[in-house]
Amino acid sequence: MKMSKEKLKIFYIANARIPTEKAHGIQIMKMCEAFAKNGAEVTLVLPKRRNPIKENLFSYYNVEPTFKIKKLPALDFLFIDSPITFALSTLVFSISTYCYLFFKKGNFVVYTRGEMVLSLAMFINKRLFWETHIKPSNINWYKRVIKNTGGLIVVTKYYKDLMIKEFNVLPDKVLYSPDGVDLKIFDIGTEKEEARKKLGLPTDEKIIVYTGSLLKWKGVETLVESAEFLDSDNTVYVVGDLKKDDNYYLPPIDSSSNIKFVGLKSYKEIPLWLKASDVLVLMGTDKNETSKYYTSPLKLFEYMASRRPIVAPSLPSLLDILDESNSFLVEPDNPKKLAEKIKFVLNNGEKSKDIAEQAYNGSKNYSWDKRAENIIKFIQMNIRDL
Repeated sequence: MKMSKEKLKIFYIANARIPTEKAHGIQIMKMCEAFAKNGAEVTLVLPKRRNPIKENLFSYYNVEPTFKIKKLPALDFLFIDSPITFALSTLVFSISTYCYLFFKKGNFVVYTRGEMVLSLAMFINKRLFWETHIKPSNINWYKRVIKNTGGLIVVTKYYKDLMIKEFNVLPDKVLYSPDGVDLKIFDIGTEKEEARKKLGLPTDEKIIVYTGSLLKWKGVETLVESAEFLDSDNTVYVVGDLKKDDNYYLPPIDSSSNIKFVGLKSYKEIPLWLKASDVLVLMGTDKNETSKYYTSPLKLFEYMASRRPIVAPSLPSLLDILDESNSFLVEPDNPKKLAEKIKFVLNNGEKSKDIAEQAYNGSKNYSWDKRAENIIKFIQMNIRDL
C-alpha cells in the first residue's frame, strides 16, 4: 500500500529525560520544531519520569509549541544510574511505546535515535527512521535492524561511508545530515562589551571561551594545559558542568590562574558567552574514536553563527564542516600549538574577523529548518512505495 500525499505524520520517540542540560535535549526539541515548520504533524513521545528541571519544555529550549508531546509510563531511576537500570527503563518504555503506537491509525513514520531502534524495529520496520550519532558497540545486534529500517540519518561523512561499506547499507538509504543551529537565538546583535557587562566579565581582557560538556573524549584537558602558554592578559572561560565522574574531566587544583571554570549555564545564556569572547575554542581528541570520526557538536554551529573566530583541532569529524577558510585549525592534543594558534588569532584582528565572517555565512546552511527539510525529503523518498 502506497503512502498517500496527506501531511507527513511523525512520531519522534526519545528515551530521554527532557528537559536536560545535555545537548541531545536541544537537538531533539529543535528537530521536532523544525519538522513541524516544514509541514509535518509531529508528536514527541517521551518516558514519564521525574525531573529536577521544572521549567516548561518549550520555554526551556525557546521552542515554539508547534508539536505535541506525549509522555508514557516508564520506570524511573532518577538517582540510580547503571546499565541494569537503564536496560530496565528502556524495556518498559519500549513496551509503553508499542502499546501507544499499536492503536494509531493511518500512515505515519517513527523517528528515533539511540538504542530505542532495537526494540522499535521489531514491529515498525520500513516506517522506522533511525538517527545515529555513534557506531554501535555490538554490531551484530544492529545489522538486522539497519537492514529493516526505512532509512538511516548520520551526522558525519565517515559514518555514512562506514554504513555503506561495513553494514552494506544502500547509499540511498543513508543520509549524511550534520547537526544545526537556531540562527534567531545565536545570531544576535549584542556587542562584545555589552555581553561582557551583562555577564559581569572584565572588558580589558582577551577572553577565550569553551562551552559544553567536559566529558573526557571532548579533549578539554588540552585546552586547560594550553593556558600556561597564553599571555598574561588572556583568560580562558570554560562554560560547562564539573562532575565527579570517571567519564568526565576534572581539572587539577593547581590549574593555571588564567583559566576559569564558571559551571553550567542555561541554554538561553550561552549566546551571550559566545558574543563576549574574542576567540571560541572547539575541542576534540585524536585519541578517541567518537571524537575523531562521529561527533557533530552543536557548539560548532553555534560558534559559527556568533561571528567570533573559531580555533579547532584538525579532526575528520570536524573537517566535514571546517577548513582554513572558516576556522583556525590546529594539531589535536597539543597544548602548546593550541596556545600559539589562539595567540595568532588574538594578534591578527582583521584576518580573524574575515575568517569569522566566512563561518557565519556558512552557518546559514546549517539551520535546523534546512536540516529538517532535507530529512523529510529523504523520508518521503524512502516511503513512497509503501
